[in-house]
Amino acid sequence: MTYKLCKRLIALDKLTADMLDVYYAAGRLTGAEYTELIQLL
Repeated sequence: MTYKLCKRLIALDKLTADMLDVYYAAGRLTGAEYTELIQLL
């Protein structure tokens, strides 16, 4: 769920790398999901 939300927010240009780091640190994203989302930014 968090992964899909982050992807949508990136598409809308509403997500920053700092915000993504918070989700990753909280354990809401896997390493693979985090890496993919960072590349999209």
